[in-house]
Amino acid sequence: MMAENTTFTEELIALLAPAFGLDRNGISFLTEGENLIFLYQNDSDRRILRVSGNHDRRRADIEAEMDFMLWLNHCGDVAVRVLPTSEGSCLAELPLEGKTRYAICYEMLERPFPGKQAWDSKMFTRLGERCGQLHQASLQYKPGTTQRYQWHENPDLHYIMSLDGKYRLVAERTQTLVERLRALPADRSKFGLIHADLHCGNMGWDRQGQIRFYDFDDCHYGWFMQDLAVALFFSYWEPDMLGGIMNHSSGDTNHAADFAGSFLAGYRRHASPDSVQLSALGDLLKLQRCLLWGVLHADGENRGEWEQVYQKWQKEIEADLPFVELDFSGF
Repeated sequence: MMAENTTFTEELIALLAPAFGLDRNGISFLTEGENLIFLYQNDSDRRILRVSGNHDRRRADIEAEMDFMLWLNHCGDVAVRVLPTSEGSCLAELPLEGKTRYAICYEMLERPFPGKQAWDSKMFTRLGERCGQLHQASLQYKPGTTQRYQWHENPDLHYIMSLDGKYRLVAERTQTLVERLRALPADRSKFGLIHADLHCGNMGWDRQGQIRFYDFDDCHYGWFMQDLAVALFFSYWEPDMLGGIMNHSSGDTNHAADFAGSFLAGYRRHASPDSVQLSALGDLLKLQRCLLWGVLHADGENRGEWEQVYQKWQKEIEADLPFVELDFSGF
């Protein structure tokens, strides 16, 4: 873990400070996942600094992500505000230990997304409304010279479908699912650049009390209803995380019905959901389960407390079980 390497952390901070024109004494390490996250704060300013981790990140992919976020900033306040480097760009290169890492900076939101006390129908409606605004902006977006990938080009999907041996059935189930989804119409009015990772950790409240999205690291071209599927999937373990997802049963449809119905009530204030995609929500939920299983599988022996979830999902994928036994076509 990088957090355990104090020298490495200090060297990164020494590069981040001049890159974004900040006082290095105000920068501290915050957390680590696919990226390395730092916090900058002084009496009047708080920012998040995100540095690419050990996963290979192409500059073009991050530039395309930033281009989309800048467009969202132009359209309104649905995404956090991207803050420039000291040279006026949105991306800094940090050469360290023979490798180039890429850093971006954006405003820190006033408050994190609320926990269990506010996790109710009203909140789901507000989330759906903001997602509808995001998709409306996406419809008007024209990418620059670099573009994000299509959903079926996701490297994690191709990794899963390449598995063999005792994981062959998972690979086959995933392949069949992808083929079925690729047969869906990708109408321009219902298909575009989506967030693709909507969970409580990637959203928060601004000073006006509005939900704002950040971490567009996984954004790609897909059906707009994928964002609903991802948000619904993650809602089963938010805010209880492992306890929630381990207790999840496909027969527990009450929460799914409440979440989807409330989300769509807000969504329809700004956009019209596609009936074909609503019918395919069951498969889109399965797709999210496959993707997250693949992430855990790639961790090998380092899954720790996630091992139970990994084993549970593998059995469900192999048996081709629905994530939720609910027909969404009438929503």
